Amino acid sequence: MKTTTRLRCLRPVLREWINVNRLLGRRWQSDGDAPWWYNERALVSTFAGAVWLSDGYAFEEYSETKRGKRKKGFAGRVDLDLIRK
Repeated sequence: MKTTTRLRCLRPVLREWINVNRLLGRRWQSDGDAPWWYNERALVSTFAGAVWLSDGYAFEEYSETKRGKRKKGFAGRVDLDLIRK
């Protein structure tokens, strides 16, 4: 299965993310501010909001045991886990 086919389920989320950024951009314009000028945390938050607004679930910033090339797991963090219905 092509990556583009698998990622098609994110289209509603991405559209909503654009809408959220436009809304916040218009709202914050008078202050000369924009949500995309902030750090990763703010961007993940707006993306999580877009997941919720597109009828999904988002869970942010939680601890997890990571596994990689090392055989033993190590403490890490998950920035965002999302579920689309």
